[in-house]
Amino acid sequence: MVQMRAGLWCKLDYLMPTGSFKDRGAAVLMSLAADLGVDRVVVDSSGNAGTAIAAYAAQAGIDADVYVPRGAPPDKVAAIESHGARVVEVPGGRAAAAVAAQKAVFTDDRWYASHVFRPAFCHGVKTLAFELWEQLGRRPPGTVVAPAGNGTLIIGLWIGFRELAATGRIDRVPSIVAVQSEACAPLAGRPVTGPTAATGIAIADPPRGQEVRAAVVASGGRVLTVPEAALGPARADLNAAGLTVEITSAAVWAAWRLGEGPAASADRGPVVLILSGANG
Repeated sequence: MVQMRAGLWCKLDYLMPTGSFKDRGAAVLMSLAADLGVDRVVVDSSGNAGTAIAAYAAQAGIDADVYVPRGAPPDKVAAIESHGARVVEVPGGRAAAAVAAQKAVFTDDRWYASHVFRPAFCHGVKTLAFELWEQLGRRPPGTVVAPAGNGTLIIGLWIGFRELAATGRIDRVPSIVAVQSEACAPLAGRPVTGPTAATGIAIADPPRGQEVRAAVVASGGRVLTVPEAALGPARADLNAAGLTVEITSAAVWAAWRLGEGPAASADRGPVVLILSGANG
């Protein structure tokens, strides 16, 4: 974690082994699969989740098939394949890849290693909340700002901070702010208006969207949207500071640059921006 200015920190979760926060969930999920004797998994992904599942499946000696939407970033497809997984490209968008993967589960008797639906995944992601608490001197942030697509990062943070509160380690759950591109912001209740360069959060109809919104509201946070044109400059800002991230991660800095960041919450404690990935 690096301090950008007084009261403002960036959590560098893109420094995980496969380049995204999804290593947290994939490690736990594949450990569960191994314990259950699973020898073949299937997952749908736009890139980072597929790479993480492929990597940890390989470590566990489990075969993995990763269903991606046709047109997925070539570097992410190559990363998935580099871990020995089989990539299946599906015509259509992210939702079509999910449908195809789920059909494969039922027709071929494979184990669905879904980062969206398997509870173990979010319980891996919750370790991020524990780390933030530790790195801030065993105190909670005032606000955590994170990119949101399917919302597993938001759910994991919510679970983790609630567990810390339940055990008396913190006296309140931080405000959780979910950031989306204006072009694709279903969590904000907006229709999709076009493609976004932030492909990691380009989920038009997140299956757990209601749960994600409920966590944000219950924490005292909100959903923020940023213009597509703000994403590139935000990434350049971070790169200039030595933080090499993908466009999806830059969305949180874009929100901050535009004055939409939760500066008013800084009096409750530090604000932490989650830089979630660096693949692409």
